[in-house]
Amino acid sequence: MDAENTQESTKARERGNELYRKGQLSKATKEYEKAARLAPSDPSPLSNLSAATFEAGKYAECINFATKALGLLQDDPSTSSVRERLLTRQARAYLHLSDLDRGQEVLAKIDSTKEAKGLLDLLKGLRESNTFPAQPALLREMSLQLPRLRPSIQDETQYFAFGHDVAESQYNHELKESTAKDPVLAMMLCGVGDARHLYHTIADYFGTREGSQKLHITILDHKPAVMARNMIFFSLLHQISINKASGDTVSLSLSYLYCAQIVPPFAWEKLQETISGLVSQLEDGQQPVPFVSLSVSQMDMIVRVLKGWQSGPATSYETGRIRRVIPDHFDGVIPSMNRRSFPECVADHEAFDDFFVMFPPEAALSRFEPELSALVTNYKNGIGGARKLVGNYIDKHWKVNATLIDVEWQARWEPEDLPDMALHPCTIVQAVTMNALELEAPEGESTYCILNHLAEFFERVRLSCFLLGDRLTVEVIIGDMADAMERLRYGVLDRFTRGKVVEEPEPPITTSWPQTYHIVHVSNIPDYVGGSLTSFLYGGHILKEGKGTGLTSCVLRNPGEWESVDHFNAEHLLMHDRAMIQKHFQVRLANGSDFEEDGFSFPSNAGMTVYFRWERCQSGRYSLEQLMSRGSLSKWLLAHFLKICIPFPRPHVDFVLVYAPLNMTVLMRLLAQMAEIGYPGHWLSSIITSLASGEITTTARAPEKFVLDPPTVDKVYPSRAICVKPWVAEFTTLVTQWRGLFPFAVTVPSGLLPPPATITEYSVKIPPRPASNIAISHFMLVFLDYKKYGEPPKNLYKTLLDDERGDTTTSVRKVRADGINVLSTFKWVAKESTATFWLRSDVVDLMLQGDWRMFTWKTDKWTRLTPGVPLKDCLSQKRTWRECVTST
Repeated sequence: MDAENTQESTKARERGNELYRKGQLSKATKEYEKAARLAPSDPSPLSNLSAATFEAGKYAECINFATKALGLLQDDPSTSSVRERLLTRQARAYLHLSDLDRGQEVLAKIDSTKEAKGLLDLLKGLRESNTFPAQPALLREMSLQLPRLRPSIQDETQYFAFGHDVAESQYNHELKESTAKDPVLAMMLCGVGDARHLYHTIADYFGTREGSQKLHITILDHKPAVMARNMIFFSLLHQISINKASGDTVSLSLSYLYCAQIVPPFAWEKLQETISGLVSQLEDGQQPVPFVSLSVSQMDMIVRVLKGWQSGPATSYETGRIRRVIPDHFDGVIPSMNRRSFPECVADHEAFDDFFVMFPPEAALSRFEPELSALVTNYKNGIGGARKLVGNYIDKHWKVNATLIDVEWQARWEPEDLPDMALHPCTIVQAVTMNALELEAPEGESTYCILNHLAEFFERVRLSCFLLGDRLTVEVIIGDMADAMERLRYGVLDRFTRGKVVEEPEPPITTSWPQTYHIVHVSNIPDYVGGSLTSFLYGGHILKEGKGTGLTSCVLRNPGEWESVDHFNAEHLLMHDRAMIQKHFQVRLANGSDFEEDGFSFPSNAGMTVYFRWERCQSGRYSLEQLMSRGSLSKWLLAHFLKICIPFPRPHVDFVLVYAPLNMTVLMRLLAQMAEIGYPGHWLSSIITSLASGEITTTARAPEKFVLDPPTVDKVYPSRAICVKPWVAEFTTLVTQWRGLFPFAVTVPSGLLPPPATITEYSVKIPPRPASNIAISHFMLVFLDYKKYGEPPKNLYKTLLDDERGDTTTSVRKVRADGINVLSTFKWVAKESTATFWLRSDVVDLMLQGDWRMFTWKTDKWTRLTPGVPLKDCLSQKRTWRECVTST
């Protein structure tokens, strides 16, 4: 070997070693490669390359370099330590590639050292996870069925028939330019509500896009009643197109049903006629509206709601009673903004002030209800007693708009509890029409004209749908937003029609049925389900790349809590730096979004109510130099763990503004996401190992304040050992369930994770208990060793908090160590007062052998909801994980 080359090779290795110590692995690798070229017979640079590539998570390359280095080593005692180090690294790399047999072969060549024994233990742990062959499709399906949020005890969520934001088209100029050559423009509107954004988007698209491009809009809502109501509107729009003779009546009926609490007889009759037609077609498996597609599996849910609006409780509300409570829902105030918006409609405002109804235009009123028309004329002329007579007529003949009533929701309440009818019709019409072309009452028409404004808007929508023809598809999905997004990502969403179809035998299962979308509009759903963490984890993966595309959301529930979008992200992502967000979630705040400048502080609470658009970035893996250091990644993931397990107490008010709803499953998804963008599997496995052991040593802490801000998120606390044993049973159960889905091999010592065969589903019966805020996702199950420790601690929050703010007394430490198990992941069925969860059976068996009791706890105020129930008396076993994920 040339002496000069040897010297240069040594220098290159030294530079590489310095870069390696700094964590600059890519640069270190280049120096080691240079050293290897200069000294091709020297095994040292190749050994360095095996170390650098292993640390970078490039395990196959590590094995290759180690093999080459071993081939250059002299077979003598002086090289034994180097040989053992290379073989150990090679064996470890095989384990991280899940090549257990090759790993075992290499381990057989190593002397019985402490490190070798540790690797054999890892190998044993990996073999324990392969005790039966799980089917990938079944494994994915079961993971998707696990709850993503803590449950709410009131499991039937409230129905909001009316939207609250200003309707906006989701079609923009940038999108038009960037998608010009795309055969299909795809959009998803989540939490679609009254479909106001859908209508604007369709009309705007038709008015600006020519050619053969198709428009596919997937609308999604978790409430069947929302979609049943929208199906009525879609059907009415279609009726106008196919029956022009009755178009005016249908249009006016549509306007009434869309915005009014009380509707006239002709609108009620049209509603019942439309419901009957829809029920008949849906029960026969048909698609009732040409441009709308509904999965057959979801038709029954729509039919059940529609039938509830034909008869029963939804049709039995007294008109007079509802009219009397409408002003209470407005707190006695009719917004003055409505009158400024429609100054020409003075009579509408006066009539609603007096009767809380909207009268139709005079021509329609005299045609359909001549008796009421005469009474209204007397009322307008100030004739004594006319007002009372008009009110009596309305109470007798007009009907409560049944589409505003969710029968299943109302059934959970007392008979005297009336449905929510809180929005003024003028507010609704204003929000729906203000971004449309200017709408004016035709000259000489009646001053009852607000409904005309809405009817004119719907005529634009109807014409757009009709002329777009088969270029338009509105796909209806009833379900949870995150679930639908994740099923789309993995191609397992039940979406294609399997029944009879009016227009064609089978809908196109090609580009017309997108797996990814140009626009994913999530409204303010993130306010309730985990903020931007939920949006980015689920929505980011179904976004297309391109200008004008993106995930759009706003804050409506709690805008006053946030100083900026960075503040919002700090709370939910525990990350606020936009460059880091781009790398870890592949989204960036789009150019042109309102208030996009770095460091911008909003001057008012309204700042966060604007829509922010996050574009999809180029996906793929990053080098470690571009990501967080190993210590920073550990701190960040452990901070998420602690935030999920021990959320900071919410303010002691009845109306909680900022939720902490996520359960432990989000950590599984974060681990998978981090592996996909480039973090090494052995980094992630070490974090799993520390959590599974029951004690973590970290510079992270559970939240110390109600809403986290950027400085708090960035704070590095003194390193401290923290006991996490109360959550080990749940965490290790979930890791075992997800192990076959992680994009990395989970290598942990034997015994830390339960064998898959021990994972079992259980249910427990919980006695009902009255409480406030039961519709919020902030509940957990607590299992306590009652025989050993008696009643639960008065302050469970301090008991679980093992840091500077927690209870560090010896007695509480003992409870943390072996006397309590906590679950955040379970399903709750209110009708049966039953909680269902998966858990490792060895832990359950130990609890059954003693006197363990189960409690439900609220994490908003950290108060106990139910008294302790002996686990022996309330627990039943349902099924095993094995039977759910294997073909047998």
